[in-house]
Amino acid sequence: MISIYVGNLPYDTTEAGLVDLFSTFGEVHRASLVNDRETQRPRGFGFVEMPNRDEAMKAIEALGGTEFNGRPLTVNEARRNTNRNTANLSRSAKPMAQREGGEVESHGSTGYAAKPAADTGPASSEGEASADAEDAADAPGAGDPDETPTSGYRNNMT
Repeated sequence: MISIYVGNLPYDTTEAGLVDLFSTFGEVHRASLVNDRETQRPRGFGFVEMPNRDEAMKAIEALGGTEFNGRPLTVNEARRNTNRNTANLSRSAKPMAQREGGEVESHGSTGYAAKPAADTGPASSEGEASADAEDAADAPGAGDPDETPTSGYRNNMT
């Protein structure tokens, strides 16, 4: 069984609509849309499960980037969400780096998340990494543990 992540869906998409879209490539075992836990409103993505790997790969290749009800679809093979520590955090509490570089939303009941995009932008160079490390070393409180950061603090004791 191959699970496929489908993103950038119009909010009025139905599970039946997803089945219709993917069934042109083969048998669809199941389609599910993800709703916000608090508001129950659609989140704009879902999952389609297809039993035949070849048919699923053809669907991914054919539908990725195509327009569906006026929006270009993001279609990737889904993978199990291996980072269970953040599965129950609210979306805003997840680290920004985890949300960048492709679709990485967790899917509560099945634990699926899409694979990151193949090209997630330029890789950071060693120069950038060392510059970031230097900036961190210059931050107040970094380095000498006896040194107390004073900028931005107000002493109310006097």
